[in-house]
Amino acid sequence: MCIRDRRHTVPLIFTGGALRRRGERIPVVGSQTDLAATVLALCGLPHDEFIYSKNLLDSDAPHFAFFTDTDAVGMVNATDTVVYNLDADRPDVIAGPTARGTLHRARVCLQKIYDNLSDL
Repeated sequence: MCIRDRRHTVPLIFTGGALRRRGERIPVVGSQTDLAATVLALCGLPHDEFIYSKNLLDSDAPHFAFFTDTDAVGMVNATDTVVYNLDADRPDVIAGPTARGTLHRARVCLQKIYDNLSDL
């Protein structure tokens, strides 16, 4: 794992009476955008309007983290880590059995974000 990946790794801890599971570690990959869907789902509320958010506790949801910096775009899932250097126009990190496909999905996510921003 490169330094850039460690910088983006942050544990998330839920506590309190709203949790049905106690003392359980759920090792899923997600990002800060997933907090909305996760918390709303815990409260029994809809979260469909949060198009970039997924419930971290939903085993059927795709679990990944997508991130961008001024010079890079990256995606991490349970098996792959990719970081694409936008300045050099080449991958800095491409690791995992399906990393090439994950790199493609990261590019698609970035394009979708740009498309949504241009529609505002």
